[in-house]
Amino acid sequence: MVRRATQLFFPTLRDDPADAEAVSHKLLVRGGFIRQVSAGVWTFLPLGWRVHEKVVQIIREELDAIGAQEMLMPVLTPAELWQATGRYKSPEVFKLRDRNEREFVLPLTHEETVTFHARELQSYRDLPQMLYHFQTKDRDEPRPRAGLLRVREFIMKDSYSFDRDEEGLERSFQLHKGAYDRIFERCGLDVYYVQAESGLMGGSSSMDYLAPAETGEKMLVTCERGDYADDLEIAREIQQAMLPRAEFRALGVEAFGMTRPANTVGGDFYDILPLADGRVLLALGDVAGKGSPAALLMALLLAMMRTLVDEGLEDAALATRLNAQIVKHAPRTRFVTLFIATFDPRTGSLVYVNAGQNPPLLRRTDGSYERLRAGGMALGMFENATYSAGRVELATGDVLVMYSDGITEAEDSLERPFDEAGVQGVVDGRDWASAKELGWAMFAAVETHRQERRLLDDLTVLVARRLPPLPVAPVAPVAPVAG
Repeated sequence: MVRRATQLFFPTLRDDPADAEAVSHKLLVRGGFIRQVSAGVWTFLPLGWRVHEKVVQIIREELDAIGAQEMLMPVLTPAELWQATGRYKSPEVFKLRDRNEREFVLPLTHEETVTFHARELQSYRDLPQMLYHFQTKDRDEPRPRAGLLRVREFIMKDSYSFDRDEEGLERSFQLHKGAYDRIFERCGLDVYYVQAESGLMGGSSSMDYLAPAETGEKMLVTCERGDYADDLEIAREIQQAMLPRAEFRALGVEAFGMTRPANTVGGDFYDILPLADGRVLLALGDVAGKGSPAALLMALLLAMMRTLVDEGLEDAALATRLNAQIVKHAPRTRFVTLFIATFDPRTGSLVYVNAGQNPPLLRRTDGSYERLRAGGMALGMFENATYSAGRVELATGDVLVMYSDGITEAEDSLERPFDEAGVQGVVDGRDWASAKELGWAMFAAVETHRQERRLLDDLTVLVARRLPPLPVAPVAPVAPVAG
């Protein structure tokens, strides 16, 4: 029904929303298309919903044209379907219980549900089948932002095919690709078709359509000739896979590291390497710059360091060799700050070299702090630079906190840095928190401090703690045996 403009519910705004950064966010709110209900939860106002339904109709027409059948599956989904596939544990999945304590999921996708229905297919003669629907999805997004670009609730068209074999699967895939090509063309969008990472969705292969925009979630890399495009999100996945993901724990020591690049990929890195003699090598570094160039040098440095460690080089010699290699292979404008340490959990001895990195904080159990400064200049600046090692002894319970300058330089809305005082504030009062708990607490404190301000540098932290030795169980006396 066409209504007069004077009859429309059409609330507009004179000014941009205070928290809006993306142009689309500003214009959709000011133009009266959408309104925010809470963080990541939006209402489509009448104008916005009319646009939405026009896009839905384009998608429906193209999918119907390839023989896909529309259906509607529920939002409320029994948890056992997700437990069976192993995706129930994902932190992105909303979970709830009814009054009878039955567990349910608010799904962010419907593979589990459509497969439940596909059990009714009786024979291969019933194949292929292509099914799709438009449905509300929910995702426990930790940092909703940019209007409709990163939300906690959204409407998604998801389409599924059930095929006889790989050949049939490929045919269904190509039919969908053709439909999507026509959808984007009808919507007037310029898109790139690129290899993607499946992530939580799973699967052996995945492709993405990326539309260039000033604000988005991914970085698109294209060739000048226009015949190549790819998604930096894959590079991010590869880079993250190079770093230790789980908490390290061995007799007398625990360690945990985490990093978050300012862009899709970054130049920060850390490593935890158990050595054959029982010692543990800890490293945290920061390549000058951000983005792809820094990420490439980071990967090269990490590979070189691990190779030289296998050769048995001690810390000072290791830093010297790494410096020589960076001077030889990296551009003159690139340098690397690095802290490396070898910890012996049996004696508590920590031998380290600080090559221009922020001095790590060693917190003693009495609450005092020491800064580990011994070493030399940043790597890659001078070919003949030499490095010396420092040594400290860690008592049981002492904590070593290594961090990149992105942590201390993160600014709040008044441009005040998190600073070393912020690092100490996280550690103080958590005397017996695990290394993993301290790492997550550090990131949470930085996120709270910067209050949604744009991240200007990579964030990295590596925490190590000396643990008490395993207790020795008392041996009960053996009664003499009468002869």
